[in-house]
Amino acid sequence: MPRAGLWIFVYTFLTFVTNAYFMADTVDYVAAVDKYDQGINYVFWDFRHLFWRPLGWVVLHLVNPFLSAAARSEPRIVVIYIFLVLNWIAGLFSLFLFRALLRRFCAQWTIEFSSVTFVFSFAFLNYVHSGSSYIPGLMFLLLGLYFLSRGVDPGTSNSLQYWGPLSLAISVCLWFPYAFAVPGALVLPLFSPDRNLQRWPLVLRNTAICVLAGIVAYEPYWPIRESTLLLELFSGSAKVRLALLECAASTAPSSASLIRLSTWAGTACCSSAFCCMTLTTQCRSHN
Repeated sequence: MPRAGLWIFVYTFLTFVTNAYFMADTVDYVAAVDKYDQGINYVFWDFRHLFWRPLGWVVLHLVNPFLSAAARSEPRIVVIYIFLVLNWIAGLFSLFLFRALLRRFCAQWTIEFSSVTFVFSFAFLNYVHSGSSYIPGLMFLLLGLYFLSRGVDPGTSNSLQYWGPLSLAISVCLWFPYAFAVPGALVLPLFSPDRNLQRWPLVLRNTAICVLAGIVAYEPYWPIRESTLLLELFSGSAKVRLALLECAASTAPSSASLIRLSTWAGTACCSSAFCCMTLTTQCRSHN
């Protein structure tokens, strides 16, 4: 408990003395929630952040009875603070979930070193100050990893095992590119310290639950028109491919976007490499 209090202090102090360099699409999220509250659908259900804007709208109505009349007259300001607070809380939970996950695989010095590099990383400190969905999505990704690692313990309840794939699905619904991390997360039970490779049925079940949850969440985005477009694309329609190329050319990312994407990709690659080296060291120590 004293160590947890220390990390709460470190996190609070760091977030107090730092600020966001880039706020991502915070303004767009706030505008979407505000307009939806007025009956205007301004990209409220976004494919990339499916649950984020609706979550802000729900929280707005939950806290609305406790707000003053002056605060109710400025709902955009309230929504901004809602998204900022949700990110701050998600960042704190992400830190402790990260430590809890490492505690199952690594030595104490590795946990402390990894926690320091995690909480001091530029991307984490930047987006924890924003109103974007990256940090909440990361929190659910880590939560899914933690539940999946717990699911292999003897005597684990079946209900607990379902929370892992569901948490991974929620992380994708908050920020869709986390889908690229889900396949690696789903095979985590195969890399537990006892190295039991007879867990493929568990991995397949978790995969089926995660995919099913994703299909249910994203089902409204696959009407007949989009399905027809996919069929034309995969059947080799030159007209469709030309339209996609023109669309890609007209929406080419800026240099700043490429820098941010490279930063995220580099951070992910370094973190993955570090975790692989740690797991390899732990497995060798069990020999």
